[in-house]
Amino acid sequence: MKYKSDFSAIEFKNRLNDLIENHSDDKFLNHFGNIITKQTQVTSGKVYSNYFVIWHYDILWSGMFYSVNVGKIIDNGENCFIELYSKLNRFALILVTVISFIIGYVIFTEIIIQKDNSFKFLLWRSLIGLILFSLFQTVPIITYFDSKKNTVKMLTEKLQLKNVC
Repeated sequence: MKYKSDFSAIEFKNRLNDLIENHSDDKFLNHFGNIITKQTQVTSGKVYSNYFVIWHYDILWSGMFYSVNVGKIIDNGENCFIELYSKLNRFALILVTVISFIIGYVIFTEIIIQKDNSFKFLLWRSLIGLILFSLFQTVPIITYFDSKKNTVKMLTEKLQLKNVC
């Protein structure tokens, strides 16, 4: 997504720095500490020379599946443009991957002792496993997109960004 700011790049960076309450890098340990200490309603991130990283942790809804928004600052002299994209934070990405592999292993291997190896039993077991796997995936996906929407809304309101896509 591409946005336009009426501010110069320097003023935009200053306003973004004022918006960020907890200046930290986008690293696994920072996200892990953020979740463990439950720093709710805190905007975290860091502004670099030509890009920034920002996230907003809310324990009530997004929980540990919050989005990290990365923005590239493009300065053309008068205005600055921001290319914004989102990703899942590193802690949640590792957690989802590990749990997905465990669930997939349990579904498609013989980890559960079976008395009946008929095709019908294996088909039902696989179908139920795929449904459970899909349900597990929906929670991180829904909370990630909601967190992304709320953070982009906050950025557009407080930094007066206009969508140019």
